[in-house]
Amino acid sequence: MSLTCIKWCGGIKVTRHLWIYDNKGRAASSAQKGSSSHKNIDLSANPILRHYYHNKVILFTMCAANELFFCMLYLNYFTGGPAILGIGLWKLLCILCAPLAAIKMFISILQLGAAMENYAIMDREDRARAAANQKKLG
Repeated sequence: MSLTCIKWCGGIKVTRHLWIYDNKGRAASSAQKGSSSHKNIDLSANPILRHYYHNKVILFTMCAANELFFCMLYLNYFTGGPAILGIGLWKLLCILCAPLAAIKMFISILQLGAAMENYAIMDREDRARAAANQKKLG
């Protein structure tokens, strides 16, 4: 939730747009599919998402770097922070976290694709059941 607030503030204050994807689509499709968590994915699914969710070091690093990036982006709007080697600390942390934040955004796009795929599968199954029921009724 904190990241969503930071993204809203960042979107309004820094870039003047709102670019938010909070994993809600993936979580909703997983819940509708009957999974206990959006993190429980089929091991034969996308290998990037599999490693992302099943390796706690990768998951923590990506999430922490993403959070830190947006926090530093917000703080950098107001001040660069204390100077270290001629560059503000907030700016330096933002620059260092930017590649991981970009990768995390790419993973969010993969999550959205997986969610859309889940919905498509459920829709096909629902349509097949409806057609079978219609056939039984004559």
